[in-house]
Amino acid sequence: MRRVARERIFQLVFEYSFYGTPNETTLTLMSMDNDLNDDDREYMRQVYYGVIEEFDQLKDIVKAYVRADSPSEKFHRTDFYVLILATYELKHRVAPDAVVIGEAVALAKKYGVAQSGKLVNGVLANVLKQLRAAEAN
Repeated sequence: MRRVARERIFQLVFEYSFYGTPNETTLTLMSMDNDLNDDDREYMRQVYYGVIEEFDQLKDIVKAYVRADSPSEKFHRTDFYVLILATYELKHRVAPDAVVIGEAVALAKKYGVAQSGKLVNGVLANVLKQLRAAEAN
């Protein structure tokens, strides 16, 4: 199930944010989830390593829309990494834009705080505009 795979990728990216190195052991363990099929496992591997490969660039894109002096001062670490994952997915069009944003909002609500879903939705709307404008040029 793609939703489960996406959540596992978020967890892997969050782990990566602490250690700065990919963890093949954790990826393997998370891939054993019975709710995942072989396509989901491959999706997890590709997106996880894709996010890591572009990690600094993705952080820069997200940071452009998240300022410490903005009303989103209560921005949580989990929200940031949900945004990293969703930005990668939007950039590479791994799923329809609305699906990526909807799934990101759901992850933010699950792992963040009350305002996380709203914040993630707003940031991703801006990220999406930027990405699609860059594609058009």
